Amino acid sequence: CDPRSVFAAVIQSSQLGLEVGLMGEAHLVPFGGQCQLIPGYTGLMKLARNSGQVVDIYAEAVRMNDKFALKLGMERNLEHEPLTAPGGFPASDEERGDVVGFYAVGALKDGSRTFVAMGRKEVERIRDGSRGYQAAKKYKKESTWDTDFVAMGLKTAIRRICKFLPKSPELAT
Repeated sequence: CDPRSVFAAVIQSSQLGLEVGLMGEAHLVPFGGQCQLIPGYTGLMKLARNSGQVVDIYAEAVRMNDKFALKLGMERNLEHEPLTAPGGFPASDEERGDVVGFYAVGALKDGSRTFVAMGRKEVERIRDGSRGYQAAKKYKKESTWDTDFVAMGLKTAIRRICKFLPKSPELAT
C-alpha cells in the first residue's frame, strides 16, 4: 500500500477513537494499492455507544435448530431461544445447526429498543457485493467472509442497525 494511505487510515482511526488491531475495533485493509480503514463490528458498537443515546447494542447469529420468532408491524417483536444442551447451557454450534440468519438489537437511553433481522441469503447478497470479497474471489484468495462468516454476518447486522440509531459524528463518518 501507498505509505501515505496507511498513515491517513491510522489518523482516521485515531480521530474516530478506534483501536486498530487485535481488539477488532478497526482493521487496515489494502484495496488497489491504497490502505483503507474498515471498522469491525466491535468498533461500530463502540461508536454507537459513544453517541450517548445508545446504552446497549448487540448482534446474534440464529441457527437452524434454534427457536426464532419475528413479528413486524405495529407491535414489533423478536424472540430468539438458542437450542440448549442438558443443564440449560447453549448447545454446540454443530448441534444448533447451520446459520440461517442474524439480528442486531439497539437499546436506547429512553428505554426503547429497536432491531433488524436479516436472513442468510440477504447477508450473502451483501457479501457478494463487497469489493473485498469480489477481489478475493477474482484472485482465488480466501477472504474474511470465508474464514469467519459468523463474525462478518454479525458486522453486517450491526452496520444495518446503525442506520436507525442516533448518530455521533464519529458513527456518521
